Amino acid sequence: MQLGRIEESDPRFGDQVMTYDFLNRLTSATQSQPAAPEPFVQDSGTWTGYGVKNFSYADNGNILQRSRPITTGPSTDEMVYSYDPNRIHTVTEIKVGDSPVFTAQYDENGSMKGFMAEIIGRTCIYLALLVILIWVPFRIIKPYLAERHIRTLPDSVSGQLQKTIETDYDILIKRAINAVQWDGKNGDYYYRLGMIFMECLNKADYEAIGRNRALISQLFPESVTGTDIEVCHGMIEAAFRKAIDLNPVNPFYHYSLGTYFVQNAKRSREARDDQWEYFLEQADSAFDRSLYFFPNSPKLLFNIGKYWFWKSMLLEDPPSKKDAMMKVSHYYEKLIRLDPAYEKDINRVLESL
Repeated sequence: MQLGRIEESDPRFGDQVMTYDFLNRLTSATQSQPAAPEPFVQDSGTWTGYGVKNFSYADNGNILQRSRPITTGPSTDEMVYSYDPNRIHTVTEIKVGDSPVFTAQYDENGSMKGFMAEIIGRTCIYLALLVILIWVPFRIIKPYLAERHIRTLPDSVSGQLQKTIETDYDILIKRAINAVQWDGKNGDYYYRLGMIFMECLNKADYEAIGRNRALISQLFPESVTGTDIEVCHGMIEAAFRKAIDLNPVNPFYHYSLGTYFVQNAKRSREARDDQWEYFLEQADSAFDRSLYFFPNSPKLLFNIGKYWFWKSMLLEDPPSKKDAMMKVSHYYEKLIRLDPAYEKDINRVLESL
């Protein structure tokens, strides 16, 4: 029995005509515009655009062309299909007009590879553009937003670093922590935070620390346990060490950490606590690292030489006292060679101690 031509009419979906060859192979199909289209609901709303569609097929059943003519001008929705000659059912290209909308290649196992590679390639391009348009500007803006809270860069007009005139430690702590949160990769902000806590410690102003514990815990949750003075000590060391982690070659980060240990040693010695020797050992290491990264700094040579002269007066072991004085001699001789103007300051230090 030959099928020939089969027609079916439905006012909701239009007339459907299917034509077959003498072997009953489908060669073409047409669907007309329905007289009374039945709408159906999609996520975006009701849709009734059935339209007129024509289809043509190859002898092996592959669709060759799909078109939707319109009343004026040529078809604007015509798809032409191409196939792999070695795999008769694998689509290699679909064109709308003269523009390909789908291309694909296949490996020896018949798996599609060209289309997925194109999708992945385009996705990578879109992601790269997204990074450029969003992430890069944000990375550029972050340091400026951080600088609004704590100044670490010289003024563009005077070329000098503006000094902070604020004396309210609540405000200073909040500003420093906000700067860290905006630009947590900048060691200067952690350094400034440590210096603020050093000032709180030296002036015994611990109430500001207690009032800002919740904010402090966002940076160093392990440092907010204990009394306010214990939190202050923990924050000073944690902030300086974090600054050193971010920029280990900055000599003044090491020097400030050493200064903190010297202050602890003095307090410990006054309280007759045996830990003062441990604090001095930590100070020695910090000062050595400071001079390692900036060996010709007059300021560092002067202050660290002053430290070793003070320490020599505490030591009771003659060899240790001698080693300390040799350091003093080495640092101050080098300092006078670098800047002879320091000679008077050195003499005043030696006389005062």
